[in-house]
Amino acid sequence: MAIAPNKQSIYPEELRGSGEYLRSRLDDVLAKFTPETRAMVIDPRVELRAAKSRHGVPVYFPTDSHWNDLGAFVAYQKIAASLAKAKLIDRPELATLDGVRIEAENSEAGDVATRMLFLPWNYADQRVVLRGGPDYALTIQSGGGRMRIANPRGKGKLLILADSFGPWIAPLLARHFGEVEMLSRPTWPALFDGAEIVRRKADVIMIQIAERSLPELLAPPRDLGHACAPN
Repeated sequence: MAIAPNKQSIYPEELRGSGEYLRSRLDDVLAKFTPETRAMVIDPRVELRAAKSRHGVPVYFPTDSHWNDLGAFVAYQKIAASLAKAKLIDRPELATLDGVRIEAENSEAGDVATRMLFLPWNYADQRVVLRGGPDYALTIQSGGGRMRIANPRGKGKLLILADSFGPWIAPLLARHFGEVEMLSRPTWPALFDGAEIVRRKADVIMIQIAERSLPELLAPPRDLGHACAPN
């Protein structure tokens, strides 16, 4: 399971008060996990905090709750390293910024300005884009809450059960897999469906969830025995 951190977990200095990071519900949850369960959680907060001042550009959109291309890349690197440790990913060395230009350009206001403040015209934003690097010849199909990415140079299939942070990392992980299938809500409800997992026939399965959505994990899984049964 990969966590997409809340923006305040990465930028506490932008909030009122001391600007110091305070323990969150995620810290409490991780502390209560057994070592075996904790090892299955990919938490990129340390890496994102380190990267926010390394490249001279932010890792989240200033007026949006989501990470930008750079923030997604930092999280992807953490995911790739974790999968490599478990020998579940092909060519983890591809997760590099070598030869990539990090650029910033003006963009429209994000979801904080439009959905929470209802003042999109009062705030400009900055979009960080990554340009250059190798061409992976990916074929991407998306629609209806589903994204499928094919890579003739990759190996195996990755299934990602994702929220709105997922579309940033799915194409990056497709560098390594022959196929990446990403299902997002409402196509994929928060409920973990073991029978559906088996039907998708993936070699690696990853749940990506925003830190703010952790309570959704309280929903009991359905047909978990199907997913856990030996082939």
